[in-house]
Amino acid sequence: MSRLYINSALIVQAVEEKKQSLKKYCHGKDSAKIGKTEYLLACETLKYSEVLDSLFEESKIDINELDVSVSMLKV
Repeated sequence: MSRLYINSALIVQAVEEKKQSLKKYCHGKDSAKIGKTEYLLACETLKYSEVLDSLFEESKIDINELDVSVSMLKV
């Protein structure tokens, strides 16, 4: 998988778990240097996060069976 998608998924996961803003996370001490493309991809993923969650529910995909995290599926 592309490093771009992996890094964006890590950003999405961290923001959703910590319940803080994306901008605050990206400028924090804990985050590594985040590129513009990764930031934009994470931003768009978080914008449509609720829609993606509803799509997962309607499609009845068992996320626990997959080898991928939920944030990676969203990205």
